[in-house]
Amino acid sequence: MKILGAAGDPGGSRSLIPVFDFLFHCGVPIQIFEHGFLHKEAPSLWPRVSLDFSQDLSSLERILNKGNIRAFVFGSSLKDIVPLQIARLARSKSIPVIHVLDHWANYIQRLQVDGLPPLFPDIYAVMDQNAYVGASEAGIPPSILRITGQPAFSALLDDPIRLSEGAGGVKKEVRNLHVHKKKIFFVSEPIASDQGSSPSSPDYRGYTENTVLTLLCHCLQSYASAVRLFALPHPRENPEDLTSVLKKEGGALEWGILIPPAGRQGIYSADGVIGMASVLLYEAWLIGKPVISLQPGLRIKDLAFMNNREGCYFLDNGDNLTHTLGKFLVDIERQPREGQPRGDIRLHSHAAEIISNLIMSL
Repeated sequence: MKILGAAGDPGGSRSLIPVFDFLFHCGVPIQIFEHGFLHKEAPSLWPRVSLDFSQDLSSLERILNKGNIRAFVFGSSLKDIVPLQIARLARSKSIPVIHVLDHWANYIQRLQVDGLPPLFPDIYAVMDQNAYVGASEAGIPPSILRITGQPAFSALLDDPIRLSEGAGGVKKEVRNLHVHKKKIFFVSEPIASDQGSSPSSPDYRGYTENTVLTLLCHCLQSYASAVRLFALPHPRENPEDLTSVLKKEGGALEWGILIPPAGRQGIYSADGVIGMASVLLYEAWLIGKPVISLQPGLRIKDLAFMNNREGCYFLDNGDNLTHTLGKFLVDIERQPREGQPRGDIRLHSHAAEIISNLIMSL
């Protein structure tokens, strides 16, 4: 009896990989679909399921009709409908469906991104109490919610040395970078393409990655002699878009663009991390880096999940950014180089095992 998995986006992929790795090493038969980032990022020795989903559902029907599928596990997306479509068909075959959440937002939208009514899985795995409350308020039945931790964070406590040694390098340096300056990483997200760039879009956040980076560049001018700014593009972003902003707005700043997917490895080499509402910003906070969640004009309550976390500056307007950056740099000076992991990191350390056990219980 096989466990099937699918995830199109990086966040969903990185949440599912630790779960399927746990199952694989327990001897449970697994297969993943040749689709999206899960297919790209998972170990090559994992069995794949190939299908041309763009044509029709017949090949998927044949796979699910064989009767040897124990469960289907998927990571969701705001753009990619394929995992959700597979989940709907699996549900129609009475195959248990598990959804693993990777972010504190759009709890119900993820289940209806294909334009149909929400598909409620048998289990909706969430990271923490904040996600549980947010999902409940969004209309997810509490009976299917399970607080499991986030599998993508499970390695942060167990293997920090390997991650720090794999820190990503710089793809393009426009200026000679002075090593005595503090390294500030800007963690970007493809906000404009995903949620719109103006209030005319119903999902508009109130800002985009470009407006936030522009504001940050302007306010960092006061500290240009003390910091270097590195932009870290999301895997679905074109790095040249951020390069254009930095060339125009960088002023006296020394800056560079990091190579995707430097992400998790890259933040270990940062002195401080600034972003908006990305999972990677939360990871930086978990491992003890000073962080700023900068979301000027924020219109979506769920995206304020970094607010009120000790060691994180949360700004939903830019008026005090220059002053906050000053305090942020003081924190960096006081911070041990390796950082001190937050207590929340233990919440996620057994997430892969917990979710695997839930899958097997079905």
